[in-house]
Amino acid sequence: MMGAMILLGNVSGALAGTTFTRIGVLTIYAIMIGIVVTSVLITVFSITETYVKQTELEPLSFKVVFIGFWKPLKDHDFRWVFITRFLMQQGVATITGFLEYWLNDMVALPYCWTAATLGSTATPATALCCCHQVLATSSTAGYWDQLSQK
Repeated sequence: MMGAMILLGNVSGALAGTTFTRIGVLTIYAIMIGIVVTSVLITVFSITETYVKQTELEPLSFKVVFIGFWKPLKDHDFRWVFITRFLMQQGVATITGFLEYWLNDMVALPYCWTAATLGSTATPATALCCCHQVLATSSTAGYWDQLSQK
């Protein structure tokens, strides 16, 4: 679910970027404020929390913070997920950063488009590729689990 919401956020951000010059800054802010307020209200009124008594915490130090980040990486499954997601995000960030320059140099852009406009338009295509990866991964996950006998 979280991955779907991230993809939805990427696609809606790309759509907002492509319509930015047509609808203006204030309208974009008003839409974003409306979405955030609606999401917060849904969360506040639909989620119930149980009160947990606060326990004594150890003092915060560099060692405590480092161990807190290092401890989850000792788990094999978490480490595998972390590394694959990290590499995926690094790939998307690298490609998106240089896409505008490549489009400007190599592609004859139609209708007086700028490379930035085409780059933001290509983001939904990137999101569709990510959806394809999610479907491919989830469809083969059972096979790999059987293969490694988990």
